[in-house]
Amino acid sequence: MKTEKLNKKLAEWAGIEPAIQDIRLTPCVLPSGEVLKGTTRRKYIYPNFTQSLDACFKWLVPKLEEDSTFIVIEFMPPQTNESTWIVSLGYSRMAYEEISGEAEISALALCLAIEKLIDMEAIND
Repeated sequence: MKTEKLNKKLAEWAGIEPAIQDIRLTPCVLPSGEVLKGTTRRKYIYPNFTQSLDACFKWLVPKLEEDSTFIVIEFMPPQTNESTWIVSLGYSRMAYEEISGEAEISALALCLAIEKLIDMEAIND
């Protein structure tokens, strides 16, 4: 999944409304002399969770804490000759479960672990 789609999925799960940016495209004249009117395109901007632990801890971790009775997040940095972060997410509502995500960026690894949790909740609902 591309990171933009993952950021959107995480934001929707956390109840975050996207920032909206209107992009105005200016009119232009084609070589034929035809004039194309300018248009406005709307772009939705979500926090960049996959690149920022600050964003994760500002928005996603509080949502995890709100939905659980117990939470543990463990970051395991890359070992020698490796480039992958492993983030282990211990989570409990009724029973303790452990989920992990792996990526070259620690924030992305955390996001992947949270995505697994979201997908598990969808299956259980």
